[in-house]
Amino acid sequence: MEWLLFPMAFIFMGFRHGLDSDHVAAIADMVGVESGRRRQLAMGIMYALGHGMIVLVIGTIAVLVGAHLPETMLQSMELLVGVSLLLLGGTILFSIVKQRKDYKYVGRTELVYRSVRALFRKGGAEKASAMKISLIGAVIVGIVHGIGAETPTQVALISTAVGLNNVLASVLQIVLFTLGLFAATVGITFIASWGFMKARFTRVAYILLGCLTGGYSVVLGWTIIQGV
Repeated sequence: MEWLLFPMAFIFMGFRHGLDSDHVAAIADMVGVESGRRRQLAMGIMYALGHGMIVLVIGTIAVLVGAHLPETMLQSMELLVGVSLLLLGGTILFSIVKQRKDYKYVGRTELVYRSVRALFRKGGAEKASAMKISLIGAVIVGIVHGIGAETPTQVALISTAVGLNNVLASVLQIVLFTLGLFAATVGITFIASWGFMKARFTRVAYILLGCLTGGYSVVLGWTIIQGV
């Protein structure tokens, strides 16, 4: 029975980590700005891949080195996540007030993508497609959140893995954790996609969704900054 409880425990831990607030906020943004169901799911999956990949890399390095990441690096990344959520969430709320009747929901992630596309144009480089930048951006957001938001579940995973003498067993823990994380993130994407598709039928719900997302981002960003 223990052979079954061992993997389930770390899969569940990863699933719980996937439900953390910064993940939900990021996925809500990426899904909210897309009109196609397949595109919405692709964005969420790419975010999950980016986040899962960096957790796997950090965890494996921690096992091999036998230590956590430097505290200063963790604080810097947490501050980066907090500031980005605060500023971009505020931009969403400002857009609602400024545009009012003509408002169209644009999430934090899309605002960043637009800035990146503008830089491509100004630099005279070949204009990259929105699809490629968006998918790459989703991976980057997942990576940043994986480094900058070391939650209790992630700390518990790495601490437990580092404490084991068996490297193979430690890496297996991290892989199982990553699988649970991926499952939770994809699940959130499906739920968010369904919610946004339903909300598009009513303008009031559409604006309300933007207010909730922007407000949630500001509060979450400020909370993260205060905790650094």
